[in-house]
Amino acid sequence: MFNSKARGVEWSMDNDATNAAVVVASEAHAITLAVEGLLGVVFTVATLTDEAVERGELDSPRCENNLSSARFGGELASLCIAMVTSVWRTILDALSLILSRSQGEAIVLEILKGYQAFTQACGVLRAVEPLNAFLASLCKFTLCAQNDSDRRSTVGPLPSPGSKRTEHVADQKDSVVLTPKNVQALRTLFNIAHRLDNVLGSSWVLVLETLAALDRIIHSPHATTQEKSASVPRLTRETSGLSSDFNILSSLNSQLFESSGLMNTSAVCSLLEALRQLSNDSFDGVTGGLGQSAAMNFGILGSSVSGQTQQTTNKVFAVERMIAILVNNLHRVELIWEQVITHFLELAEHGSPQVRNMAQDALDRAICAVLGCDKFKKKSSMVSSVGSKGKEETESDNNISDAELTVTVRDYMSSSGENGLSLQSESFEYAVISPLRTLYSKSQNAEVRACALKILLHVLERHGEKLYHSWPSILEMLRSVANASETDLIPLGFQIVRVIMNDGLLAVPVQCLDICIEVAGAYAAQRMDVNISLTAIGLLWTTSDFFARGVNYEHLEIKETGRRLSGIGAPPSPKTQEHIPGEYGKVRPASDIPTDRLEKMSPTMFKMDCDRLLFSVFGVLQTLGTDERPEVRNSAIRTLFQSLSSHGHKLSKDMWNRSLWEFVFPLLTSVRHLAATSSKDEWQGKELGMRGGKPVHMLVHHSRNTAQKQWDETLVLVLSGMSRLLRPFLPFLQTLDNFQKGWDSLLLFIQESILNGSKEVALAANNCLQTVLLGHCLKGKLPMSYFKSAFLVYETVLQKAADYHSTVATKAKQELLRSLGELYVQGHEMFDSTLYLRVLELVDLMARYPKSIVDSTTIEYGCVHPVQRTVLEVYPMLKPKDGKLSSMWPNLLRKMLLYLPGDEAHFSDGCATVESYSTSRDKQERCSTARDTWTTEISCFHGTGQCASNSQFQKPADDTLVAKEMLRSESSDFSNSVHKSSYIKAKIPVSESNAARIEEMSNQVSSPLFAEKIITVLVDIFLQALPAERLDTAPEIIAALGRCMATRRDLPDGSLWRTAVEAFNHILVDDITSSHSNSQSFGSEVDLPSSGPGRSRFWKEVADTYETFLLGSCGRAFPSEILSPAILKADESLEANVLEVLCNRVLNSSIDAPVEVFQRLVSTLDRCAARTSSLPIESVGLLPAHCSRFSFTCLQKIFSLCSYEVGTQWDASRFTISRVALPVLMNRCDFILRQFLTDENDSGETPLPSVRVQELIYVLQELARLVLHPSTASIVELPIVVKGVGDKISNVEHTHLLVLFPSLCELVICREARVRELVQVLLRLVSTELGLGKRHS
Repeated sequence: MFNSKARGVEWSMDNDATNAAVVVASEAHAITLAVEGLLGVVFTVATLTDEAVERGELDSPRCENNLSSARFGGELASLCIAMVTSVWRTILDALSLILSRSQGEAIVLEILKGYQAFTQACGVLRAVEPLNAFLASLCKFTLCAQNDSDRRSTVGPLPSPGSKRTEHVADQKDSVVLTPKNVQALRTLFNIAHRLDNVLGSSWVLVLETLAALDRIIHSPHATTQEKSASVPRLTRETSGLSSDFNILSSLNSQLFESSGLMNTSAVCSLLEALRQLSNDSFDGVTGGLGQSAAMNFGILGSSVSGQTQQTTNKVFAVERMIAILVNNLHRVELIWEQVITHFLELAEHGSPQVRNMAQDALDRAICAVLGCDKFKKKSSMVSSVGSKGKEETESDNNISDAELTVTVRDYMSSSGENGLSLQSESFEYAVISPLRTLYSKSQNAEVRACALKILLHVLERHGEKLYHSWPSILEMLRSVANASETDLIPLGFQIVRVIMNDGLLAVPVQCLDICIEVAGAYAAQRMDVNISLTAIGLLWTTSDFFARGVNYEHLEIKETGRRLSGIGAPPSPKTQEHIPGEYGKVRPASDIPTDRLEKMSPTMFKMDCDRLLFSVFGVLQTLGTDERPEVRNSAIRTLFQSLSSHGHKLSKDMWNRSLWEFVFPLLTSVRHLAATSSKDEWQGKELGMRGGKPVHMLVHHSRNTAQKQWDETLVLVLSGMSRLLRPFLPFLQTLDNFQKGWDSLLLFIQESILNGSKEVALAANNCLQTVLLGHCLKGKLPMSYFKSAFLVYETVLQKAADYHSTVATKAKQELLRSLGELYVQGHEMFDSTLYLRVLELVDLMARYPKSIVDSTTIEYGCVHPVQRTVLEVYPMLKPKDGKLSSMWPNLLRKMLLYLPGDEAHFSDGCATVESYSTSRDKQERCSTARDTWTTEISCFHGTGQCASNSQFQKPADDTLVAKEMLRSESSDFSNSVHKSSYIKAKIPVSESNAARIEEMSNQVSSPLFAEKIITVLVDIFLQALPAERLDTAPEIIAALGRCMATRRDLPDGSLWRTAVEAFNHILVDDITSSHSNSQSFGSEVDLPSSGPGRSRFWKEVADTYETFLLGSCGRAFPSEILSPAILKADESLEANVLEVLCNRVLNSSIDAPVEVFQRLVSTLDRCAARTSSLPIESVGLLPAHCSRFSFTCLQKIFSLCSYEVGTQWDASRFTISRVALPVLMNRCDFILRQFLTDENDSGETPLPSVRVQELIYVLQELARLVLHPSTASIVELPIVVKGVGDKISNVEHTHLLVLFPSLCELVICREARVRELVQVLLRLVSTELGLGKRHS
């Protein structure tokens, strides 16, 4: 009947119907009429109610009035209320009975219309009890089964978590099918909820429970509906997702909460309260992990992956719908925020981890949704504009925005200790962010606190730029995380700090930037994670770069646009208005700043007090620079100096003053004190485990196993930072007030670091001083007062380092010497003669006293000490430059000569040489002491005796060297007494008390190898000296080399004499070559600097050297166990080279030597040649072969000096040499001839030694080959008779044979046939010379 009526067709019975059918039809018709009558009553009540609303007797459900303030007046309204009160129970029972028994679509729709009409009438009439009853009845039909028992188990209240859930799990796994009746009932419920959304009040609980169940069914894989399209293949339905009915219901479900934005505020609050109640009921009793049934209630659905069941947490219905309501009511979010967020905080403290995670996710979404709304963006921009005004404007304009914005940051700081989220005492922005701090501070669960930090991180990443008032709260929360030192929370807190410092500084209010820096410093100071500390220091570095971009750009006048950018605070001073610091502190006009550069700068930069903020960063870094952890303090120190050196050119004088005296110099003092008081006890590494019952510790490198060693590393960084800071900025810093005091303190710090620090610290201190000086000496930007004070550090350190008890490392001494030499090379213009002589004294001091008690270097015999090796490197660097120091060449050369062995005459001469630099009062004492000292040294040097004591050299504390006293004196007094220290060793008295010191001194200085090395350096420097300076010192150098060459007699296996021989030859060859070049360039009429008395003295020393070496050391026999055959052969070659230079380069060249020198040189050759012929026959046979060869070579050299090749041009010097050599040669040959005859007669029939025979044969052969120059032959003294004959002949080439004619005649009867043949040849030459040859007919 209802179906026909629904189609518009009148129902009628067929004519042939049976009586039984008629009876049934009559009953059905009666029931239909009854139902229509019932619905008529329902619709009548609904119609009367609508009419009462139209008359104004009742408020419409869409009005904004609350339920308590609704209007009730008028007869019609009263009538409606009376009717509802009297009939609602009857109608409800009848409708529910009919609906439960009906299956047809038409009658179900009619009954549901009746439900909807009467329920809406009850809602309009504010009849709460009938309303709730009808809603409860309707909700039972939305998800009910076919019988009452199923209906009770399905549509009843949701089971609590504490109840038994086994049956529900099984039920949830069964297939759930929604009938068309259920679907229509749900639609009816949605219609009622939409119609009565403002008046439902507490009745929302019934609706929400049904909607929650519907939500679970929709998302259940086992649920479906009885649609008319059931014939569609199952595969198609599965792949297409939800059924069409489910889609519609899901859409209706969402639309209900999306439309909450149209509801009045009290209705939204009622809806939220119902959702809160539903949520609490669902989670009541849950303390641990959720069971499967509870998980189904929460929307946690199981899925099978690889045979295992995993749980995927979906959004809980109540929480999800609260967020949906929040999102759709952002226009009035401040009115509902507390209600929503309070429940989320309650759930965030729940005992179940799954519930907590769900609540924390909801809290995150809620905060981000509020911060992302347009209304909040508008309010935050208004707050920022208020904060950007001056302090006075801010105080007067606090009421510029809504009520929630009336509380400033200052108000917040005073009320932050109070509980609650009252918007009347705090800004709404703070109310949005404060739940996170509340969650963190009040929760005892570390997991909850960590989640609060995660939410804060997410919020700042997405909406940090919109925050203003809440920054103090956020920063204090982050500070508390760092101070709490919780291992799991610090990384999360620091991650937030990184976001703020890297990307959010421009969003942070200006007044909170100091707190940002302090918070970053707190994370750097925390001790739980070193890596976080190091990264935090890196953030401070980045922050300093950020602030440095705005340093002194607070007040700029841009002439192009005419606008002025100024920050908060007092008006700018005239100085800052006109200028800003430029490079290296110089001032340049603001108009010179490129406009594009200014435009790129953020407006916030102009609001910041960048100077103060930069100092805040420096202060934090300075504090961290004294941290107990070496990694942290080292990183902080690097960052501080890096930031200062990178941005120093932007700092003004006042900023530099503050930086130096508040941060840099105090840091130096603190680090120095902490390093000095640190422990020297060795540490054990971290315990790794046990082995054999004993703990096993991690190995710690020996360079870091004590606190002091780690502080030494910090000292190295401080010194490196100072050098990096002063190298570019020292010229500017000199203009600061009291910088001289800071400079002196730095020099004192460097001096103490070198003298008392470890090797690494000493090297760093030296490098610091060297870097600063070299960087400015070359440019001439270092005042002389600064230079002298720095040089005094070198002086003091090297003087104290010469003490045997000094703790200065050998490597540090070497670097000090190199630095001193490099300083002179680069800044020689800063040195006058006084400073130069002081440098020489310091180098000499290190050369003489290289050892110390801490010297770990084992120097074997024959090796040079490392310090002395460095001295050898430094001396070539000290060559006087042309100009004011050109007169210092002799001082340098004479200083190096003191390391060579000498004798009494040398020191007497040396004292006389430097008389002009010394007082006559000290001359005799110095020379006498020098003789005694050098006598002691020579005995040790030559190996003739051992030192009396093997004890180490120890200087008495009360015995101060003259050099130290003079180096400490004023420069004005130093020039009068500087050469007193030239004989620094000589001033040590040779007495019993100082015997050990003399022995130690000689052991340290008189190393043969060092003397050998110094010879090479000396010669190289000498050859580079100016001609006039070479002329002055050449005799002394030749004499010193001669003494070294003479050591061959006592030390034939030493290499000193060999080096001296090579150096001697080198100097002579170079001198002859340069003299010849000068004579050709200038001509003989020019008075060259290489002529005069100095040259005579030079040649005298050359003659002395040749005489001493050739006669005393060459051609001698040495024990075979001392020298090997290879060495003997090399030495013989060296001797031959000496003779080659003497005869071919010296005597055969045009030299300016006096005749006396020629005579001595030739005489020396003659005496060397006479060794074989002068020995008795008994001894000559024992003479080694090399000795005889040396004599023969000397004899041959004399022959070569007299020999003349026809056509050769001789100069005057060559004529002089031949005339000097010929008489000597004749005497030597006559002696050899006569001695041979004597030996042959004395020996009788005994043959003479072969050496003697070979000598005679060699002489006879050379006499036959000898050809004399006519000028040379003219000096031959012949008998008067022979001379008269010779005057008549023109051939005088063999005049020398006439002198030897008697001896030759006696050799005619010699037993040696070879001798007789050679004599016959010579006699024929004599006859030819006399013109007595055979006449041919």
